[in-house]
Amino acid sequence: MIPFYVLVITSILFRGMGVFGLCRFSSMRKSILGGMVAMFLFTGSSHFSEMKYDFLAMVPGSLPRELWVIYLTGALEIIGAIGLLIPATRKISALGLILLLGLMFPANVSAALNEVSFQDRPPTSLWLRIPLQVIYIVGLVWSAMWTTVKRYELER
Repeated sequence: MIPFYVLVITSILFRGMGVFGLCRFSSMRKSILGGMVAMFLFTGSSHFSEMKYDFLAMVPGSLPRELWVIYLTGALEIIGAIGLLIPATRKISALGLILLLGLMFPANVSAALNEVSFQDRPPTSLWLRIPLQVIYIVGLVWSAMWTTVKRYELER
């Protein structure tokens, strides 16, 4: 749930900055993109902290349960977040992050079904993990992959 809170809180903060004149966050779409960047930087960097062992416990038994897997997924999240910041790589980064979310989803299912605790807290239930994944994917598609229609095109 913490990544979701990071996404929501940073998106709201960025939108607030936009309201007060910071052009970079002049729309909700740009603010959510900033929130997605913050969320993936947060989650990616957590793969290199003491939480790496909690992530390792989430990995299904059919996959390699080694720290390099945790480091790799964390690095990919950070690279994807940085890619979202660059207009030329934004769409491919969003697509890569969506693919990564899909590939990591079995670990979320495994953690929920096997009741793997995370930082000594009970696991997030599967009925909540699925909508969160959908929110992250929709957020990436809407903020990074859809091109906005120019106003003069709408007036034609």
